[in-house]
Amino acid sequence: MSSWTATLRFLILVYILEESGSTTWPAGSYGLPRAKSGCPHTDGFEWLIGLRYQDTENTASSNDRSNELHLDAQVNRGGISRGFCMKTSKSSDDRRSSWPPGKYCIYKKGETCPLKLLPGEVKWDDENKNNQNKKTATLPDGVYDADTIIKYCCSNSGDVNVPISLPTLKPFFLLAYGSPQCQQVKWAVTSNEWIRFDTEDRGNSDHERGAYPYGAGIKDHNITYCYYQGDRLF
Repeated sequence: MSSWTATLRFLILVYILEESGSTTWPAGSYGLPRAKSGCPHTDGFEWLIGLRYQDTENTASSNDRSNELHLDAQVNRGGISRGFCMKTSKSSDDRRSSWPPGKYCIYKKGETCPLKLLPGEVKWDDENKNNQNKKTATLPDGVYDADTIIKYCCSNSGDVNVPISLPTLKPFFLLAYGSPQCQQVKWAVTSNEWIRFDTEDRGNSDHERGAYPYGAGIKDHNITYCYYQGDRLF
């Protein structure tokens, strides 16, 4: 490799790091799925962490997951747990932009969705017999008892193939909207992952309302998660 080529690559890498590092998380209170690597890079606030365990159908359970799953989640025959990263502070929101146009969902937290995002919800009718549902710490808006309702905020505008700007210094997740295709993000590579929830067989009351992630209502609920990592060009 010539010295000129090495210098050019170094300058491009510095530019990418500066661009991704200067981008801040958008204004508002909301949540993201938590990755195994932890919550995303922060910039002026601290993510609050929560965990939900759902006791799913016990008879001939068909819980399943994608082969690769970077989500902070455990998918077992009897139940599924997953982690959440929640932004509840708005103290530095005056220097933050709105969520950009695109096709994606995040979790709702607070009275209203962030600007330009549409509200919705998904209900999981969890196991009726000897229900073992659990919850800890800070969770998205919803209902967490013997069943689970999680509320969402989704963007249905823009083009999924036009990259949006979000911080990429650490991995993070969004949820797919409208199709299994993941919204493109600048300076990041994305992979499509999923979890299938086998909900209650008898008198099932699953539902989806408003705007919600792709896969809700498919084979009980088969939710599509979009995993993002900073683009490793070098």
